[in-house]
Amino acid sequence: MAEEAEKAMRAMAASMPPLPLLRKLKAYVHHANLRVRAKAAVARSQCASRMDVATMKEFGMSAMLQVAAELLSDRLPEAREAARGMVNSMHAAFSKEAAAAREEEEGAAAAAAASWESLCALSLPPISAQSVSKIVSQSQSQ
Repeated sequence: MAEEAEKAMRAMAASMPPLPLLRKLKAYVHHANLRVRAKAAVARSQCASRMDVATMKEFGMSAMLQVAAELLSDRLPEAREAARGMVNSMHAAFSKEAAAAREEEEGAAAAAAASWESLCALSLPPISAQSVSKIVSQSQSQ
């Protein structure tokens, strides 16, 4: 039964537009059941990997970042890994937008890095912002 539910969740995450699915999953990332929370986190991560910055902003970039930061300290490794994926997807989309802006004006790379850091600092408590920054720096060094 659980395998079928997981298959259905994967299929929805792959085929459904990200925004409606993210809205439906919103309650489940705070669910008391660890497994439910982890499966919702994985589906959210899959949605985030398919989104561009405009779609993320439409949903709420701060809200997405806050959920990812909360899931970084989840008890299940599956949820923590999904949170890392969300952070990396968000940063990649953010960087892609900055690269497009860089073509228009010089010095945008430093401004984009500063604006990512600024988003993290405004959206998250300091310890969570530090965790998110660490994930981004680890993925960039690989």
